[in-house]
Amino acid sequence: MDITKGLNNLTNLYNKNDFEVIRYNLVYNSYKTSLYYTNINGLGHQTHVKFYINDNQYLLSFDIEIDNNIRKINPYLGDNYSLISPLFKAGEKSLKPFFEHLFTKLEHITVSDIENYKYSKLKHGIKQINYPDTYKPYLETTVTAKISQEMKDKINNIYGWKQGNKIINILERYNLTLRYTNDIDKANSIKFLFKDKLNINLDID
Repeated sequence: MDITKGLNNLTNLYNKNDFEVIRYNLVYNSYKTSLYYTNINGLGHQTHVKFYINDNQYLLSFDIEIDNNIRKINPYLGDNYSLISPLFKAGEKSLKPFFEHLFTKLEHITVSDIENYKYSKLKHGIKQINYPDTYKPYLETTVTAKISQEMKDKINNIYGWKQGNKIINILERYNLTLRYTNDIDKANSIKFLFKDKLNINLDID
């Protein structure tokens, strides 16, 4: 699913207006949703969406992936599928139609359509939700261990093949892999980690 145009407009608005977090509200199939986007602590490679389902709220992170300079979003819900499925319209079985609609809308929004949201409020909202133990969306640190093929695939999906291979080659050189966490307070950017731990200036987006 190509989200490049919508994401480019979103990031341009974010950069031009010096926002902490962009919040954009959208009603889909009579359910309220809110998208959150920030580049703080390396979070520009994902987006958060809050789903208001009946009396409950679910704030989830979704990876933004790169494939031949095309930005895509991974709509995988995993253990949260049954919680979010009331949002689906008849015949829908995933969030793909929702994200297609959302990012088409984002292609045309202006600054008057979005809110400058506080990063501290986003973090607070995330901490109020009990996520499955397997839910670890945030890059935390590097650890000494042989990098697995699964981690290589994850890195290439998030950063694209060209930039991903730069990262993988450095990790292999130092016998390191990446560790992810569900604690947003521990989130880091890959550039910061490589500079802080290896004194390497990583030239990636």
